[in-house]
Amino acid sequence: MKLRNTTRPKLRAPAMRLVLDGAATGLRARDARNFLDRALGLLRAPPAGQWAGCALRLRPCAAVHTFGMRHPIDVVFVDRHGTVLRIFPRLGPWRIAGARRAVAAWELPMGEAMRLGIERGSRLDLEADVAVEAATPPPACAASRQDGVALVEFLLAAVLVLLPLTFATLELAQLMVARHALGYATFEAARTGALTGASPSRMRAALARALLPLFAPLDPVATLRGTADDSAGGSSGLALARATTEVLRPDLTRLVIENPTPAAAADFAAMDDDTGRRVIPNDGLEFRNPRGANSGQTLREANVLAIRVRYCRQLVMPGVREFVPAILRWNLSDPRDQACLAQGRVPIEATAVVHMQSPVEVDALGS
Repeated sequence: MKLRNTTRPKLRAPAMRLVLDGAATGLRARDARNFLDRALGLLRAPPAGQWAGCALRLRPCAAVHTFGMRHPIDVVFVDRHGTVLRIFPRLGPWRIAGARRAVAAWELPMGEAMRLGIERGSRLDLEADVAVEAATPPPACAASRQDGVALVEFLLAAVLVLLPLTFATLELAQLMVARHALGYATFEAARTGALTGASPSRMRAALARALLPLFAPLDPVATLRGTADDSAGGSSGLALARATTEVLRPDLTRLVIENPTPAAAADFAAMDDDTGRRVIPNDGLEFRNPRGANSGQTLREANVLAIRVRYCRQLVMPGVREFVPAILRWNLSDPRDQACLAQGRVPIEATAVVHMQSPVEVDALGS
């Protein structure tokens, strides 16, 4: 018994040609058929010779790029009727081009737009080329043997451009989060200082507690329910230990009391009968208006606590943690900032101002 071969012959798409204002141009043409074809465009074509006389239409398309191209091309944007809106002759590699209201883009060999006399208002279209057999696609529009090479070049270019950009974006996002967290933590430290006589140790402890989210993300459900593990061995306890370690390291965190100043202490300091310490009084401020001879401040102004915190934030993204400190070394001259950059970190800063709710301990000033 003989088996009949029922396999149907593979059908080829009919050969197409580019038509300009109703007249044949002599250029073979085709539509980009899939995502890869659209992404690569004429990137796969050799610079000259083999693809001369071939045009590619991208539809829908309002912008194109020439990333990875090895030679210039002509790009023509058309509307939904095929009317030319904008022409980019000799568009070089690593460029981006686009046109408003464009529906499709034609990619042509370099110089073809000028040779054919294409101008704004001209009309481009595709039509079947009956003079060419459908079974024999024109070699100018067929894929060349350099497809793999061009694809590798395109992927390498994408990796070299997009991967560092992605890392830089993620690092910038983390730095923005850290900057907002430091601003909140600085305000919490100032609030604590307002209640504790501007005690530096207590302000540092409050600063470490407020920076806790930067070191270990807590379970939001457990936090809301009040069941988060705050023990020394739990996730919160370990994060607090890490935060405290970084806050107490003078090379990583600087907490400076900018007001009141030692000059204000020289003007207003008095002995506290309860603690036996020299303090700047915090009572009767409305009745004490004379300005101090050393500071030029009133007692009310001396009871405003202003602090500044400078924290060295660790960079984590590969490449970014080496590149960014190397650039910033030329702009930051402070030796402490230089030491921060040498550790793959960048300094971020925040300030906070609050009114004192307790007498300022003179010994705390200048810490």
